[in-house]
Amino acid sequence: MYGDSTEFPLKKDFLALLQDFIAVVIEAADLEEGLLNADEAVKKLTYEKESDLKDIESFKDRIILLIDETLESFGKKDVLLDCSAEIKEFVSRTCNVGAKNRVYSFTSIVASENEKIAGLEQRMMTLLDGFFKNDPISFKEYSLELKREGESYNSRLTLFYDKEITSQFETNTGAIGFWSVLRRVTEFKKDVKIPVGMKKPLLKKEFVVDYVDIGDYVLTELTTH
Repeated sequence: MYGDSTEFPLKKDFLALLQDFIAVVIEAADLEEGLLNADEAVKKLTYEKESDLKDIESFKDRIILLIDETLESFGKKDVLLDCSAEIKEFVSRTCNVGAKNRVYSFTSIVASENEKIAGLEQRMMTLLDGFFKNDPISFKEYSLELKREGESYNSRLTLFYDKEITSQFETNTGAIGFWSVLRRVTEFKKDVKIPVGMKKPLLKKEFVVDYVDIGDYVLTELTTH
């Protein structure tokens, strides 16, 4: 029955189904945000690790350069040469140990984040699998539309059932971290080119199709079926 007691054509409790769906969507949205946050954390850790390794290498180079400049100032005496060689070797060894420790720390933290991601993905699959297995109404096909709204995105999911029945669910996708900012086409598909007209190459008589790479264009609308 619908809320107004009109008989639902598919002979199911529509309101109960809707309540179940809303409960699942809320939990799925939380899991999705957790996945996106963990993914962003891994990207940030990777950047910080690369930056730290460059800083360590730069520090080592500056110390060695300072030693060489000092030798030039005081003259390359044997005792100074021996001492500078030992200092250079010590600095290099210390910086290498520091770099290895930084990589080990990064690897351990990223492994922990990846475990978190795997756990969230498993919970998401279990949640959705359980809902669709228990769903008393099987839809024939679906359409998911993602559209730009200002500086973020909204989405609409349409499910198509028998008896020409459809249901639509709209969500504020922009509330999820990944979709809270505008995305570029290249983040989803590389080397996407579309024909925009015809052009005549230099020194040729025939016109050819003019293709434009849209990888750097902002994604404004996306539909999947």
